[in-house]
Amino acid sequence: MARKTEVLGFSVSPALAREYEQLAKRDKSFKYQRALMPGGTCEATVYDVYGFTAASICVPLGNYHNMDREKKRIGPEYIDLNDWRNMVKLFVQVARKGHTFEPGHKPLKQRIEKRFAKLKRFL
Repeated sequence: MARKTEVLGFSVSPALAREYEQLAKRDKSFKYQRALMPGGTCEATVYDVYGFTAASICVPLGNYHNMDREKKRIGPEYIDLNDWRNMVKLFVQVARKGHTFEPGHKPLKQRIEKRFAKLKRFL
């Protein structure tokens, strides 16, 4: 039997902020969590700063990468059903209104380009 995840909600990229905030105002049962990847970006970030519309949505996993830390053995990954339901609500919101997003992440683009220049020798 799957246990509930310790973290409720799901993480989203900055491009979705307006959509999930509007949804949370309309639907009090909608829960979300904005979380950055450990490095501060995801694959969608680079697409966003160069003019493509992209975003990232995920749900927290129990037994991430099949690591059951309590039993100290391999275990199945699982998600909380409510997290999945809220993710579907956000997908519907984005399908209805996400096309109105206006890209433009100049400060973020500058940070990304600075990082690319610094790490160019590794690319």
